[in-house]
Amino acid sequence: MMFAFLWVVFFCSACHTVFFQPSSRLWQERQLIESSICLLENKNELVPLKGLENKRMIVLSSPENSYSTFKNFVLKYHTADTISFGREFLSPSAFDSLLTHLSSYDLVILAAGQHDGHLWRALQKLKPKTRLVLCLFGEEKRWHLTQLAIKEQEAVLFCPVASTNAQELVAQALMGAFLLRGQLESQLMPTYQEGYGLFTKEVIRLKYTIPEELGINERYLEVIDSLAESAIIARATPSCQVLLAKNGKIFYHKAFGHHTYDSLQKASLTDIYDVASVSKITTGLLPLMRFYEQGRVNLDSPLVQYLSAIRGSNKDSLTLRSILAHQARLQASLPFYSYDFKDGKLDPNYYSQDSSAVFSLPVAKNLYIKPSYYKEVALQTFAKSRLSDKKGLLYSDLGFVVLPAILDSFMRKPYKDYLQEEFYAPLGAWRSGFNPIFRFGAKEIVPTELDMYFRKQLVHGYVHDESAAVLGGYSANAGLFTTAEDLAKILQMYLNKGKYAGKRFFEAATMDTFTRCQFCETGNRRGLGFDKPAIQYSRSAHTAQEASAASFGHLGFTGTYIWADPQHDLIYIFLSNRVYPTRENNLLSDRRVRLRIMEAAYRSISK
Repeated sequence: MMFAFLWVVFFCSACHTVFFQPSSRLWQERQLIESSICLLENKNELVPLKGLENKRMIVLSSPENSYSTFKNFVLKYHTADTISFGREFLSPSAFDSLLTHLSSYDLVILAAGQHDGHLWRALQKLKPKTRLVLCLFGEEKRWHLTQLAIKEQEAVLFCPVASTNAQELVAQALMGAFLLRGQLESQLMPTYQEGYGLFTKEVIRLKYTIPEELGINERYLEVIDSLAESAIIARATPSCQVLLAKNGKIFYHKAFGHHTYDSLQKASLTDIYDVASVSKITTGLLPLMRFYEQGRVNLDSPLVQYLSAIRGSNKDSLTLRSILAHQARLQASLPFYSYDFKDGKLDPNYYSQDSSAVFSLPVAKNLYIKPSYYKEVALQTFAKSRLSDKKGLLYSDLGFVVLPAILDSFMRKPYKDYLQEEFYAPLGAWRSGFNPIFRFGAKEIVPTELDMYFRKQLVHGYVHDESAAVLGGYSANAGLFTTAEDLAKILQMYLNKGKYAGKRFFEAATMDTFTRCQFCETGNRRGLGFDKPAIQYSRSAHTAQEASAASFGHLGFTGTYIWADPQHDLIYIFLSNRVYPTRENNLLSDRRVRLRIMEAAYRSISK
């Protein structure tokens, strides 16, 4: 089977991502490719791939075709090493060395064409613990001339073309982004007859598609382009990203601008952003929801039951429910760090320019703090702080600053490790975490503010929020660095009522509880951690009028905004670093950029 492809490629001045204008012919071609992908073997239902969080994975390709698109799309779902099998491996000794290396992995994925039989045959020598998945590309009739016995393989996918579109869709099929229903149009090798093909049973991950598949009104996507480009030109932010998904399918994802106003580094779709208060629904809330579901946490018990540091204070009787819904009368924030200056310098009893066993938590580049600061200063300052006389909604960071201390007795491992191992890794959100400067290169991370008061440096790869910074970046009010694609996975898990990548993280009832408005009768719109639409819509509202009462999300101080709407099955993600070089730049809010893009997103899906 042969396909012809029609691409209309163009660039925009502020948007540095090449994107493709879909045509009806392109959509038809993608449909044909998708329906032509055949699952030939699937022992133990290995495909779609699940449980990858504890597996080392490598993608291997032949010297004839690097299959770069295939590799890149695998990496959109999970971290993996990649190797192109070049001619340097053709000698027996070099190949034996390669086999030894590959045998250290749990899963080897081979992308190969009909001329690569020698390659996958040699891979039969891998150690038994290493599972092999074959992704074969090329016309049936050409494979028919190749005598390859693949029946004994654990998982084999076949696609009759090897175009970039085909590589993308095979990678997505392997990861469970859509159901496999393909059947061979003609005999493939002596083994598989015309009409043969195994089916998969469930979609378990997000799909990448073009707007046409979802019937999107692309005129409003052009509006989004224009709004984002205008924000860059107006210097409301040096960079931004917008991602939209509907029905579990990402149909729009673009990066605009540069990391900084000097325009030296273009924004990229894989850039890692400090998402500020978006952390409130993507960090500490995750384990709290789990412990609530397990019956280990009661949302209406006195807070002192979980946080002994406040015993005897005015916060004894506060509840987690009131704290998470910003109904507890807590102050908006406490400038812990402002108490730490002595004669214009940070207190040397707690801060050091050198890392050591005593000063082990990073605050910024060449600035470290004692772990004991949390209990000795932060928690004690929280306990002594006054409560507001005002009742009702009063937004506060403080409950989320102390949340890791509440969770500590339940987790039995460090907070950051618990989140990574129990949530981010199983979701495939492998670029998410705290203090990314220790895991990724600086060029992969978007900088925030030039802080001339506290840290006296450009904050880059360390958390921008000062309250989170004095906790070493490991907080629940702020601290998460992540990508738009990783956030989409978290939000899709929420929309799936707690399930993603073949794993159940929460029961549906837990999601319903936490995303429901808690104190509507007092005029407080908030859920448990989650922001909600205004109870009564007005033109000054923070969401589009079309946002349903069931929808939820959060904004972030650095210029971020994420939202999920179960009624419309819509995900909206906006990332930016509007605080570069100063937080005094409020143009993003003044121009209502995030809201206007959200409004265009809703209109793009309306029929």
